[in-house]
Amino acid sequence: MKKNGFTLIESAIALVILGLIVTLLVPPLVDSVRHEKLHENKDALISLRHALVDIARERGRLPASLDEAGLPEQDTWGSPYTYLAMDADICSQNAGGFDMTLEIGQSAKAVFLIASPGPNRRADAVYEIGAEIKLSERGDDLVEFMSLDQLKYHACR
Repeated sequence: MKKNGFTLIESAIALVILGLIVTLLVPPLVDSVRHEKLHENKDALISLRHALVDIARERGRLPASLDEAGLPEQDTWGSPYTYLAMDADICSQNAGGFDMTLEIGQSAKAVFLIASPGPNRRADAVYEIGAEIKLSERGDDLVEFMSLDQLKYHACR
């Protein structure tokens, strides 16, 4: 008498093989999704930067908040952006902005900054006007900023 079906050993071997396949495929898929979300957020920050330049060109000054400008206030992880901006007529300014220390140890002045807390959803650096902003301590935060000279070049012609 012949029985159809799998033996317990055959079923166990099939489950072990299936487990190995899943173990090998899942991590790269998770990394791919994480990588895609990171690039999506970087692109969103660059789009915000361009939108702020356009607003400065139209109004002569930066908006007080992203909400006031009708721009997105949250990153791709659902965390709020940090937005800092100099409140002045951009085209008539010769100096100004807030101090930042870049990763390479050089300092810079920015007239606006947009920061996403990144995948860990917490700001790793302090982003406040009047505080020393150290981009070397930003961890996984994603940051876009612009100097007064750069903004004047794009917005005041």
